[in-house]
Amino acid sequence: MDTYLSRKLKVLSFISIIMVVYLHSYNLNTNLPAESLRIIGLNPNTFIQTFITQGITRIAVPLFFLISGYLFFYNFQQPTWQAFLVKMRKRIHTLVIPYLFWSGLSFLIFYILQNLPFSRPYFTLPSNIINNYTLFDLINRILFDPFAYQLWFIRDLMVYVLFTPVIYRLIYHLKIYSVMALFVCWVLNVNFLWISNQGIFFFMLGSYLAIHKFNLRRELSLNITSAIFVTWLIVIFCKTYIELAFPGPFIPYFSKAAILLGLTAIWHIYDWTLSGSEILLRYSNYTFFIYAMHEPALVITRKLTLKFLGVSHGTLLTAYLLAPIFVICLVMIIGRSFKRLSPTGYSIIVGGR
Repeated sequence: MDTYLSRKLKVLSFISIIMVVYLHSYNLNTNLPAESLRIIGLNPNTFIQTFITQGITRIAVPLFFLISGYLFFYNFQQPTWQAFLVKMRKRIHTLVIPYLFWSGLSFLIFYILQNLPFSRPYFTLPSNIINNYTLFDLINRILFDPFAYQLWFIRDLMVYVLFTPVIYRLIYHLKIYSVMALFVCWVLNVNFLWISNQGIFFFMLGSYLAIHKFNLRRELSLNITSAIFVTWLIVIFCKTYIELAFPGPFIPYFSKAAILLGLTAIWHIYDWTLSGSEILLRYSNYTFFIYAMHEPALVITRKLTLKFLGVSHGTLLTAYLLAPIFVICLVMIIGRSFKRLSPTGYSIIVGGR
């Protein structure tokens, strides 16, 4: 892979993980001991949170799946079983081992929090008390339903990797029609058992681009890029207003249109504004560490903040905007320190990234 494209994927991945943290910072449904607050309606707090979390940040996960599909089949020469096995073995180190480590760590953290007197009320639900778990519950929470819920992405990605021989055949023989079929399923929200129609569509789209060697170096003019970017923001603004003031069944279609516009916009915005950013490139080395560690750190920070500040429109918005910044900075400091103390250990838990 040429240097320019490699840098681009790293920087866009870092920007995407920042979006994911803000996506998870959404707090309009907040439950505290003896106090429950449901914030709805159109006001600055709900508008800003919905505009960012239900609008701008929604491009992050599709972009991650698209990049994952592209990287799996990048420079894929011969569709032999040996070639697939080589790719899958690499995913043991990049996906399976980090998944088990971070899932087990999040389980341990929640177990400790549920058994400390001062934190127990904030991390214990009657249906989710670890001390009452059966062996089946224990296995399920570590392997399939981790406390660090963001790990669902790796879990689904591991499933897609297992089906890459089938995905390759579909793309090779049916070409763009296989991707179009999944696009229709995504738009109409047709699911495949528990597999996300969004995840498999964008993973397959990335795979298609790699298998058919699509030129990702194509650039749009600054005027066209700006027009797409502004249109994206306008669509999100309109969607947010309608969603809060006049909610209806057509909101998901606004969301999907915004995702497609947003992916196109951010891909080409990089070429005009971010391609020379050495700071973002350096920070991108911690993308996976932020992904894996921002929860439960974010939920702990949010709950403690609202506990001490109280729950109101102002404090909810303050926690929403500032908690991600605090958590991202904290996690990067921890990651940098751990990397210096134990480069090998750090490499293992981030999959060699």
